[in-house]
Amino acid sequence: MGNTIDINTEFNLNLPGVRRTIIPARFQKRLLALAIDFFILEVFVFSILVKPLQKYFSHGLSGLLADLQALNPAYLMFFVSSASLLMLLYFSLLDFYAKGTPGKLLVGIRVSSPSLLSSFIRNLSSVLIFPFNWIFVIDIYFLFTKKYRWLEQFSDSYSYEVVDL
Repeated sequence: MGNTIDINTEFNLNLPGVRRTIIPARFQKRLLALAIDFFILEVFVFSILVKPLQKYFSHGLSGLLADLQALNPAYLMFFVSSASLLMLLYFSLLDFYAKGTPGKLLVGIRVSSPSLLSSFIRNLSSVLIFPFNWIFVIDIYFLFTKKYRWLEQFSDSYSYEVVDL
């Protein structure tokens, strides 16, 4: 995962011009891509899911605790389950079909993902329901210590960027 591959050497091209290499996606770019993707999800997906729950959050920040206590647990579970499913579909399908989500593509990150199943495996950390939420913590730990996500190892895929040498 941590090795770089020289595109020009890999294909035995000795052409003049810019030399490029593939490196694992940097943490800063991953974080920016995630922020962009969550903005897109918030505007187009989560705002629709929150509509039925808005009546519970009408008292502002001061009444938030009382509103949360009055909230039917079934509504909350429905919201979390729906949001998790939509995030899993968003990240997995876009990684598979477009080789990255809009956030990743905007910051120059691409995904090497050979199959639809591996796309779903690499994005299981987007499920917010126990025990999958622990995968998110493990993924972040691996990202800080090994420079790749834990689920990238299981899915045999990786996030990369092409940089000029």
